Amino acid sequence: HRLTLNKLLFQKIDEIIENLKKEGNQIFFDCVKWSIVIYEVLTKHILTVRDINSIINILSFEYPIVVEDVNFTDFFLLTLLRVKNNNLYESIYENKNKFLLDEKNIGDNFRTYLDEQKEFKNILELLFPNLRKDLHPQLASKYDIANDHKNKYLTDIYYFENYFSLSIPQDKLSYKDFKEVENSILDADFDNFKDKILQLDEQRKSSLFLEMFEQNSLEKTIEQENLENAFYNLINISYQLEEGKFDKYMSWTYINPARKCESIAFKILK
Repeated sequence: HRLTLNKLLFQKIDEIIENLKKEGNQIFFDCVKWSIVIYEVLTKHILTVRDINSIINILSFEYPIVVEDVNFTDFFLLTLLRVKNNNLYESIYENKNKFLLDEKNIGDNFRTYLDEQKEFKNILELLFPNLRKDLHPQLASKYDIANDHKNKYLTDIYYFENYFSLSIPQDKLSYKDFKEVENSILDADFDNFKDKILQLDEQRKSSLFLEMFEQNSLEKTIEQENLENAFYNLINISYQLEEGKFDKYMSWTYINPARKCESIAFKILK
């Protein structure tokens, strides 16, 4: 029965997520997309207990490794695709540039390929809303997600690889590392923050941290004292960050970390 299958699936997923929360992990989750999964995707694609066991086996082993660097809803959908149509799953990984195109830029050959996947169209459109012709303007803005560090969707080029690997690529900043530096920027111990951010700067990741801090942290309710610490830490470190010196070939829209520090400090003042 459908209700029995759903109950079994949700029970096993809840167990995985609760254990990860107890270990202090942050879960990134799209409630709107998940409601569509429940009412439109599960009924069509999860038909047996075997389907559930296959999905849970992957989730329980692979999801905890990248838990804070992917969106659970997208990871679940991709896992479902992997179980039901592994060729399509591999095609996504091998042709990411095609799947990340806007609908109007899709070539005829690739459009034909997508038409052939009509059985899994609902999953593909949830994972890649950019492929939809009829995407509502409000949804379009919701999924305008270049470097969206608050949601970490599959269709964000920055997070795409995380969904297919058992470790975070070296050129990325993991959420755990981000939280460690975030704690230090809100603290009065400037030397501690300086050591951490300069280490990131050597790895050419200070810009990533600042981008993530601006998106993830400034919207939270932060104590006045911590905001003051962040302001002074940003101002004091700005002239010491050198990552921008090595980006001779970056586009003119690139903001080097020193300028980014000043920009965030100004936001805190406002």
